[in-house]
Amino acid sequence: IILFGLLQWVLTGDTNRFGPIAVLERECNVTQSVESTITLYTHPDCAYSAAAKMEFRRSKVAYTEIDVAKQPEKIEELLGLTNGERLTPVTVEGGQVTIGFKGGY
Repeated sequence: IILFGLLQWVLTGDTNRFGPIAVLERECNVTQSVESTITLYTHPDCAYSAAAKMEFRRSKVAYTEIDVAKQPEKIEELLGLTNGERLTPVTVEGGQVTIGFKGGY
């Protein structure tokens, strides 16, 4: 299906959506929820936090930001997610925790 979607995208030049993944989504009838279930723990001195926020905004992904510098009471939550490490960014989506952004933190 993926190869078919890629071939269809290349042959038809379907640029209305975002390439072969969009074709695959249409074929599999995948839908996304409009409501955000993404929580992003950030710190203003963290370049990876800034990059994650920029990526979410550019992709128009809704998220809830928790800036631990402005909300120090949330640091305990962050430590619970990172096994006691003071690391940002931390993304929580659907119960899945991702520490860092594109390999960095």
